[in-house]
Amino acid sequence: MKPQTRGRTPDWEFRYLNKDTEERGQVGAAWTNDDGSIRVKLNPCVVLRGGAEYVFTLFKWNSNYPGKTAKVALTKAEIDHINF
Repeated sequence: MKPQTRGRTPDWEFRYLNKDTEERGQVGAAWTNDDGSIRVKLNPCVVLRGGAEYVFTLFKWNSNYPGKTAKVALTKAEIDHINF
């Protein structure tokens, strides 16, 4: 059996917010593909529920930040180039 090689660092952190309770957390990670599409991988055992109170957001992953992942604010021009 070949040892598994480690993949590349995610480009995005996939997080949720419950607007009613202010509960929030990370539910997965995402990578930008060469064709501009985004591939999302959910954390193990995560179940997503929809509703007006839930907000799901991709935050730019900053791997240069020591310790916990830092969030990077994107400009409107950068956001407009993301294919959802």
